[in-house]
Amino acid sequence: MGNLKDAQYYAYPFPFSTNYEFEQGLLSRVSEFAEGSTQPLKEKILTYKRLPTPVTTITATKFDKYNITNTFSFGQYKILANLVRVLDTEQTLVYDPANLSTSVSDHITYTYNTANLLSEITKTNSNNDTYKTKILYAKDFSAITNVNAAGADTTKVKHSQSIKRMNDAANYNMHGVVIEETNTLTKSGTESFLSSWLTLFSDFSTGAQSSPKILPIRTLQYNGEAGFARASVATSGSYQEFNYSTKYRNGTTFNAYDGVGNLLSSTDLQRNTLSTHMGYNNSLPVATIANAKPNEVVFSNFDTYSRYQFNPPYTISTDSWSGHQSVSLTSSASIRRDAITNAVGSSGYYRFTCRAKATTGTNISVKAKVFNGTSWIETLVTYPASASGKWIFLDKRISMTGIPTSFSFEVGASANILVDDIAFYPERAELTTVGYQPLYGVSSVSDTRGNTQFKDYDELGRLKYIRNTDRDVVQVIDYKYKNAPLITLKSNFTISSPNTTITAGNSRIFTAPVNCVAVNYTWKVNGSIVGSNALTLDHTFYTAGEYFVELLVSQTGYEPSTSKFKYQVYPPPLNVTLGVIPAVAPENTYLIKYCDNGGNARTFTVNVTGCLTANMTTYSWYYKTANDASFVLAAANQTGVNYTFNYGNVGIGWENRGIL
Repeated sequence: MGNLKDAQYYAYPFPFSTNYEFEQGLLSRVSEFAEGSTQPLKEKILTYKRLPTPVTTITATKFDKYNITNTFSFGQYKILANLVRVLDTEQTLVYDPANLSTSVSDHITYTYNTANLLSEITKTNSNNDTYKTKILYAKDFSAITNVNAAGADTTKVKHSQSIKRMNDAANYNMHGVVIEETNTLTKSGTESFLSSWLTLFSDFSTGAQSSPKILPIRTLQYNGEAGFARASVATSGSYQEFNYSTKYRNGTTFNAYDGVGNLLSSTDLQRNTLSTHMGYNNSLPVATIANAKPNEVVFSNFDTYSRYQFNPPYTISTDSWSGHQSVSLTSSASIRRDAITNAVGSSGYYRFTCRAKATTGTNISVKAKVFNGTSWIETLVTYPASASGKWIFLDKRISMTGIPTSFSFEVGASANILVDDIAFYPERAELTTVGYQPLYGVSSVSDTRGNTQFKDYDELGRLKYIRNTDRDVVQVIDYKYKNAPLITLKSNFTISSPNTTITAGNSRIFTAPVNCVAVNYTWKVNGSIVGSNALTLDHTFYTAGEYFVELLVSQTGYEPSTSKFKYQVYPPPLNVTLGVIPAVAPENTYLIKYCDNGGNARTFTVNVTGCLTANMTTYSWYYKTANDASFVLAAANQTGVNYTFNYGNVGIGWENRGIL
């Protein structure tokens, strides 16, 4: 809802006009000039066109409220929806610096297919050579509706079935996926193919979803031979099949994906395999493996769950090498992983590595065991007593003689020991592991040889330090502002005797904080300057009331700072002294007792000292005899009184009390 009074033209909703490009913010021209020149050296001119999509009219209601009164206005308006403008042409003009009236130009035209997908980019240079990029999408093969599942080429069959499902809008609506992209050059009227790549898809069952995901299974690349033709749909009887050129050669093969579609393993044309172990809810790679598949490798850093780690449960410790957790092994507690695929057969070797730490001061054996289907084959790795209290790298080559295609692996110890970053992988493979600091980024990277690089971050999440395996700082990354803000000076001063009451006539010492540079001090009390260029202020509060003490700290090139505090000053205690003429020894300050045998006058006086003025002081005089139950008012509003107590000669005592 908008406010009609304050936001006339920006009241919500504010649809842009569908008839003018400039109202949609579409870029139309870019010009580049030499310094001080008014003629461009280079220009790019862009034009747009509207796609032939069916126009949809949306009727909506606008509601506004006036600020002055509770008045509301309503109105209907219409928006033309489904109107799409796309880039049509792009012309680049490059002018001759010696003669800005002449130029050479490149012209690019963008063509869209019937599904409104970009299908062709045509670039014509100043020599009239034409380069074309031609794109085919899944939608371009929508004629595939009935696939012969018993076809001889299983790769084509699976790809054709995937294409059919991509165009099934009810389930996938993937018809915008690029299948083939081809580049050609037309020179002197002859078109030749320069390059082309093709992606084949298949169904991958990743376990989490009810239906398999459609994901790439292989990429193909044009081999440069003559006779190349773009992909098409081949029809045989009632069946349709995806057909592609025989001039393609294999590129990368995608072997496995996880439950959310992350690629876990791929093999290139040279049969090099690259694999990944994913952690942190399948969002981050914790291990990258060259020359081995993910199910042929075991790795655990115990900070997160990955699909190929050791089977829980196990005992966790917060003392770790690369992350935040390690696992504790004892003579009776080991960890195990089952269903590992043997990558080297029965005559090759695997490699066992880990980081270990113990504090017993004796040699400890870490036990790596491989199950051959009948019994466990044990290999010992020694943690030396001389390393007690330190994390060290343990490494052992383990023979796989007699180990079946699928096997189990177990790690134990002869005594209490912590282990971290445990890995078991084919000897020919290369393993890189990664640790993370949540909300920041990569905290460690370790290679096959046990070298680790650690990364530390500052409070803003920026990389600050890089450390080596020994955690020595090898690189410092410092940051500064392009326009550095002024450093703010400190002004938060302190007061002497902060926990005692301030009474009128008392003084206090105020002390400014120490700054890293020489600064100017300005002290104020209730807005008036009472001191300058002094680190301290000694101030006496002569009267009661509220006082505001303020300190301004300033210096050229720095951001000034002001601190201001309120202090309550209380009146001092009043000193009251009573007297009587003729003199009688007082019982205390406020009470005089004396005896009179009748009829004698006495003059009573009071002396009050303190900060109160006369017009702020009132006096009341009271007396009481032995027969009175309470005090009786004798006089008021006077500093002295002459009074005669006349009770005859009864010989009893009288007392008088002056009350302020």
